[in-house]
Amino acid sequence: AHGPLGLGPVGPFVNPSLITRLMNHAPSLVTEIQCSNSDCIRGLPFRRPVPLAPVAGGILEREGIQGLQAALVEGVELQPSMCLRPLKKTKATEPSMAVDPSMLESSCNGEVNHSYSTGAALWVEIAAECTYRLQDFPMHITIGNEQFLLRGIVAFIPGPYREAMGHYVAYCRRTFSAWERYDDLSKGVSTAQEKQNVQPHVVF
Repeated sequence: AHGPLGLGPVGPFVNPSLITRLMNHAPSLVTEIQCSNSDCIRGLPFRRPVPLAPVAGGILEREGIQGLQAALVEGVELQPSMCLRPLKKTKATEPSMAVDPSMLESSCNGEVNHSYSTGAALWVEIAAECTYRLQDFPMHITIGNEQFLLRGIVAFIPGPYREAMGHYVAYCRRTFSAWERYDDLSKGVSTAQEKQNVQPHVVF
């Protein structure tokens, strides 16, 4: 696809709304947060589909794309955190009863636990403008008890200057380990060498 693909004119990492909308019916993850305090105003537990699996960018900066599994695990396996949401408002049982105003705005001090389940496929966003060789991408990723096999990469080719629209190219890895390149600026499908450099936007 040409241009920003609905992601902003200066690069692929501004607003991944298009991919999010397309994959909302088959999310990479379903996350759940559960507060230990039953008086939390949001009425946890709360479940949410996540079309694009997040990664910890710092690990990729240190280890390159070879650290993708560690970055993905750190991105999805969140540690417990303190809940600071408001508590449910206290209601007086009789009109004459006074309600302490401080009770209306008190914050929850419970502990929020984060959990997740994986879908049939993972769409992993790489929110860093880095270039890697195809052979450097890990072929297998294990998340929880599930193992995933690398099948494709959506790569971004920047324009000649910052404000220029870029271009997207797809690389598909076949079962016999060969890479195919799909580019609507070229005729037909071409074979990509493992030493080919790509700037990944999404890894599938």
